[in-house]
Amino acid sequence: MVYGVGQILAGFSRFDKFLVILGLLALFCLSPVGREVAAISLMIIIGIPLTIIMFVIPPLFLFLVLARLSHLVLKRIGLGFWPVSAVVSAGLLAIIPYFENQRLDRLALELVADDRNEIVQPVKVEALAVIFPKGYNRKGICDEFCQRALIKGVVNKVIMARMSVPMGKPEDTLTAKSFRLEKRDKCPEFNLKDGGNNYKFAGVKRVWGDKTPADIIRLNAARGLCFIEEETTIAEANAVLVRGTTVKGMSKSKPGFQPIVDAISASSILYYIRENGHLVERYRETAVTINPLLTFLAPTYLGMGTRFSAGLSRTTKYVGAAKRFRPAPPFGNFVQDILGFDLTLDNNVAQNETRQIIAEALEKPGEINPAVALVVEVFFKELHRRKDASKDDAPLALQILEDLRLPVPRYAAAPIRKFAKNDAALADRFAAALFARLFITNPTERENIPSYVGYRIKYLAAAIAVLPDEAVLPYRAELERLATDPER
Repeated sequence: MVYGVGQILAGFSRFDKFLVILGLLALFCLSPVGREVAAISLMIIIGIPLTIIMFVIPPLFLFLVLARLSHLVLKRIGLGFWPVSAVVSAGLLAIIPYFENQRLDRLALELVADDRNEIVQPVKVEALAVIFPKGYNRKGICDEFCQRALIKGVVNKVIMARMSVPMGKPEDTLTAKSFRLEKRDKCPEFNLKDGGNNYKFAGVKRVWGDKTPADIIRLNAARGLCFIEEETTIAEANAVLVRGTTVKGMSKSKPGFQPIVDAISASSILYYIRENGHLVERYRETAVTINPLLTFLAPTYLGMGTRFSAGLSRTTKYVGAAKRFRPAPPFGNFVQDILGFDLTLDNNVAQNETRQIIAEALEKPGEINPAVALVVEVFFKELHRRKDASKDDAPLALQILEDLRLPVPRYAAAPIRKFAKNDAALADRFAAALFARLFITNPTERENIPSYVGYRIKYLAAAIAVLPDEAVLPYRAELERLATDPER
């Protein structure tokens, strides 16, 4: 068999033999083993040239094979010149990408052709439903937009929901969660997450340490303006905003060696208004991402990182509202510019309210409202984060730690670290307040916030740890007792 192969190769020209060897190398490069070799070589500086060569071999082989075949055909009609064969080979490799990319462009234009803006300002909405793609949370959480909209009163109720992609007009039966602010004598407990989405709103520039919208809602709750969360459906909304994937596409590597495939995806913002009991679309903005083939068919490696796949090389093109690093229409622009919602918050007012609410609660006898405990957490978080924290806040921080009605704050160490390092008298008072809690703080008590479940005793230990040694020495007996207590 080897002798037969040798006889066949003996009749080949040097160039044909080179093509056979190059073809075998191309097959190896595109094989799982070859892809692994290329990925590993890329991690080593001296191996980078090998990876580049392995990238080039498959498309080079395809080009040269077509050039050779073209040469054999053209030679019969008297055009056996290699430059002509090379041009013909390049032309053959460009035919499929040309027509396929034209088709993808037409599909993209069709998707953005339905964009419209029939919204009339000023927009007045009683209950606004906001729907995002289904993720871990099946119904939805009150994210930063939801929080800002409620604080500013641009809507009375925000309904958050999730739905599967591709997204479109939702059914009224879609389950959701509604959120609103309501004046009550006593607020129910609530767990509210800071942020929730990486939105960009014009005119909003929060400095590290400033209050988040969630912090302001906690302040409102301490004043009796309660945060209410309820189960509901989309039927309760008189306007619905849908933001997410409307055409589910695929990554550049997924089509593999298929030259004709719908390598296109689209994300949209859709806005519906309920008219005569039915949702009517009044706004649509679409961002389309397509992955056209390169100008010439080029089989090579796809993907990045430690794993490569094999396929036809593609590029990325954006149509409509899509841009690089932003494949979806900007949500902030829509709610501020199109709907006309003012979502800016006055942080200075909120800063003053924090101290006032805490001071008033500490002066009153009896149990402290749980909503005030959340405000205390906000106060200590600000002390921890703000570089310009004022020593004027030290007395209030000390008063909080001395009041055993309040749990140990998460950032209990912040005022000690910032104010008591060079003030022996203040450090002694903080030490007295902290050690008074040492044996009454339940070691199993945890903070009741799903996004952060820490032990209160750990917060207390962290605060004691930053006390100056001189402030801790008088409590050596307490520390020895703690060290010999098996339950603590």
